Amino acid sequence: ADFVIQGGDPTNRGDGDAGYTIPAELNPLEQLTGVIALGLNYDSKTNTPLLDSGGSQYYFTQSPQLHLDAAFSTFGRVVKGLAVVDAIREHDETAQDNLADIALSVYRCEPVTMQTDDVERRLRTDEIGYNPQ
Repeated sequence: ADFVIQGGDPTNRGDGDAGYTIPAELNPLEQLTGVIALGLNYDSKTNTPLLDSGGSQYYFTQSPQLHLDAAFSTFGRVVKGLAVVDAIREHDETAQDNLADIALSVYRCEPVTMQTDDVERRLRTDEIGYNPQ
């Protein structure tokens, strides 16, 4: 909760990959709320992300995750429908409850734009009615 929503594992176990890797495309974009970035493998000894190890896995940030800025390639941003990102919860695949919270497809992505405080505030207030006061 309040971290990331991860998808793209063809095995649905969380540690699978597609059998290929994509070179890292590091950029100055911060990992703020609603950012879409390429997932990476980690070094088992140092627990640090391995550049150029991404493949099919990706994630959406549910809140700012600035510690991920340095290594992860940001390639998108949720610009409409942030309420859906906020509504997705951790899911126990053995539970027989309503599965409507699992995203099966990503239908459209907009180009990433630099995020300012104003953009963050508008995404929060206009999309989900969040008011921190």
